[in-house]
Amino acid sequence: MHFLAIVQMLSGRNFRVFWIVDSVAVFSIFLSVVYLARYVRIHAGKLAKPDFLVLLYLGWSLFSVFFYLQKNNPASWTAFLYGIHYLVFPIFLYFSVKRLDWSFQEPLLKNICYLNVFLFLVGLLMFYWQPAFYTEFLRTNIMSQYPGLAEWQLYGRLQSYLGSTTIGLLSGVTAVLLNIFKIPALKKIAMISACLFAGVLTQQRGGFVAVAVGGLYFILTKKQKILMKVVSAMAAVLLLILALNFFHNRTAAIGDRLDLTNYIKLRLVRDTIGGNPFQERISGYRNGLNNVVRFPMGLGLGATTSAADAAQANPGGQVVDANYMRIMSDLGLPGLALFLLINGAVLRSLRKKPNRFAFMAALAIYAVVALGTNVFDHYYMGHFYWLLLGIMTSRQVVAAA
Repeated sequence: MHFLAIVQMLSGRNFRVFWIVDSVAVFSIFLSVVYLARYVRIHAGKLAKPDFLVLLYLGWSLFSVFFYLQKNNPASWTAFLYGIHYLVFPIFLYFSVKRLDWSFQEPLLKNICYLNVFLFLVGLLMFYWQPAFYTEFLRTNIMSQYPGLAEWQLYGRLQSYLGSTTIGLLSGVTAVLLNIFKIPALKKIAMISACLFAGVLTQQRGGFVAVAVGGLYFILTKKQKILMKVVSAMAAVLLLILALNFFHNRTAAIGDRLDLTNYIKLRLVRDTIGGNPFQERISGYRNGLNNVVRFPMGLGLGATTSAADAAQANPGGQVVDANYMRIMSDLGLPGLALFLLINGAVLRSLRKKPNRFAFMAALAIYAVVALGTNVFDHYYMGHFYWLLLGIMTSRQVVAAA
């Protein structure tokens, strides 16, 4: 998924990648069937509670195709196909990764975290360098929904090749997960710093939340004296200020493209801390609630996704910036209940695991950001989420680094 996005960025071609992604997803279905068949055979027909709930949620999602037959349902059944692509195929990563034990899962997750750091570093480099091919990539792909933006506005948020929403969420998730692995101290500090800088430079509230939860994790879990924690926090803030000033000076030298000093005061302090982010997302919750009142069982998988709206499969019916409400709009109260039960079962399974606090923090970032952003529905973020759940509910025998 990284490679395909990079090719798009470098080639300047906006080609469809879903055929390739879904072809690989077919293999994950095969792996899932193998895992489930083996588990049921070994455990006399019984499934672990998280596995059972995920399988039930998957079944309910597929069954929801019949919801499109409801009278006055405004969505076309073709929206269901978008639901399969964005919402169902990622689920099979949950079962696929459970075929591996921790000795294989650990390097897999470590390499994915490294890929995420690479994503952040590319974003930081492009943010500073601003080559013509990257500017055009932003204009034709990431910012296509906002035509007519000036060039300096394209760099208002750190995008890299997967978008600011992805960077914002994964900045905190990756920073937390990096602490699971045995990595040289200086290397780990450098990578976590890249996560921190990238998350804040996205100017996404989700990025601020992700960085804040990640910071809280370090404060509460690191076995250091209070003084050392305070010094570490102050050092992180100082590094962040230096980074922001570095980018401000660079952009100011080429035409004051982005005033990051002002951004701290306006975006972080006024809008995020002093503002009401849910007020701006009220339309998503209102649309979702109207759907639930009219169709308590849901409109059907994929009906209220942005992809279905863009494809005219349910024009004007998308539920954005309210992921739980989107799930309930598509799958009704039973669907949302199952989704919440899955997350509860995952948390319960983490209670005695050595890496539990890092995984809990990662899950908390997803859960909180989902209140105002559709992170479970997004390219790459949704796949990473289900893969993480699979690892979290697997047996881990290696203590955290």
